[in-house]
Amino acid sequence: MDYQHTRDEVVRAMRIVSPYIDGIDVADDEPLRDQLKLDEENWQNFSASLRNNLHADIPEEEFARFTTLRDIVNYVTSH
Repeated sequence: MDYQHTRDEVVRAMRIVSPYIDGIDVADDEPLRDQLKLDEENWQNFSASLRNNLHADIPEEEFARFTTLRDIVNYVTSH
């Protein structure tokens, strides 16, 4: 998958967890949790949504290091 396609799929996974983000332009390089007001539970649900919808095997310790949309997209496109 290329960057844009992967990005679209990651944003789609976010919307499953947090549907109120429809219409929000999610910035690639700003902290996601701040942009989307995700608490720990929603962040964990987002991680599960990525695994299920993108079939991305992202270890928990790796996911914990992600802060931006770009971090996640780059990881998924490289694995």
